[in-house]
Amino acid sequence: MKTITVISKGFTSTCLLLMSLLGLCFIAILTFNGTISKMSYPLRKPLIGSIFGSICVLGTLSAVFPSKCSRIFHFKTENGRRTSNVAEPISLRGKNLQLRGHHPDCGNFSAHVFLVSDRIFCAGCVGLALGAVFSLLGTFLYFFANLSLNDGYYFVFWVGFIGVACGLLQYHVFRFKRSLIHMFLNSGFVLGASLLLVGADAITSSLSTAVYILALDIFWIYARIELSRWNHGMICDNCGLEKCPYYLRRRL
Repeated sequence: MKTITVISKGFTSTCLLLMSLLGLCFIAILTFNGTISKMSYPLRKPLIGSIFGSICVLGTLSAVFPSKCSRIFHFKTENGRRTSNVAEPISLRGKNLQLRGHHPDCGNFSAHVFLVSDRIFCAGCVGLALGAVFSLLGTFLYFFANLSLNDGYYFVFWVGFIGVACGLLQYHVFRFKRSLIHMFLNSGFVLGASLLLVGADAITSSLSTAVYILALDIFWIYARIELSRWNHGMICDNCGLEKCPYYLRRRL
């Protein structure tokens, strides 16, 4: 039964990754096929900028307060009732093992967290928050301050394309063991989405293309969360510590 569950979750994560990458490639096709007519709507850029800025703000809040903005990290007790994601510490070889934020306090997740002044931070969430902050700045400059890209919009587009692709592939392909790289990839994922939108808008001036990218941004956020959960589950399954609350959540 456990093997079937693992295969099912792996298949789902792979499908999400492929759908995300196909959507990314389709953006390039829409942007460079040359058949989309440029239409000048007076409120096009402020509308696009406002929607994307709202996504960045909500994403930043979710990254800074993951336990408050999300219920996906809650755990079930033995009687089926739900508890908070801060579990009671358990003893493991003389060390108390507990959950901090949404990562177990164990060495298997060392690539996902880093320590600052005795405080543990999630590298992925910090990276997402930093990327969202820089994206907000870029969104304001282009969509509201009318920053001109001159001939650099192709470069902006492809940098964004690579940033999003690397962010999506980080769990299946790269799997770096350093939290700093993990943070950088997640920051590049969000910043890449903003550069992709800016570059595509500068090239096409198409409201429909921008709406498609915005919708895909929301799907990418969902896909990234699910890919992260799958990766965390694989780490716990390979460990298999029966009394770890994070591992128990995988089985319930």
